[in-house]
Amino acid sequence: MKCHIIVGIGIISPTWYDSYPAVPTWNYSVVHAKGIIELTDDATTAQVLKSTIQQYEPSLLQSGGFIADDYQQKLAKGIVGFKIVIDELQGKQKLGQHRNQSDQQGVVQGLSLSNRADEKQLLAYIPVIIENA
Repeated sequence: MKCHIIVGIGIISPTWYDSYPAVPTWNYSVVHAKGIIELTDDATTAQVLKSTIQQYEPSLLQSGGFIADDYQQKLAKGIVGFKIVIDELQGKQKLGQHRNQSDQQGVVQGLSLSNRADEKQLLAYIPVIIENA
């Protein structure tokens, strides 16, 4: 089994670069994880769901909350929980490391104007790469 964990992805406009010629491109950072899938039992799957809801929307777990208990039980029948026992990780990034500092700063400025969550995530990651290049 192989899965892809995307840290960030964003379209980069050529208008953000000082250098010419330039074309639109994608910048991204990704991790490829390879391993064996193991299905989890119903109790483990229910605990993972509860923990996830507790972290992101705890009010939904309150008695008489948004999701009624009988409806939760009905939905749980259609959920298959699993985990991946990872035996190999590979990372890859294309973040314009080869571009000059002015072009890199243009990308940072361009992404900072975006309202897209994936591009904001990429923006948070890019300065680390630029500093360590």
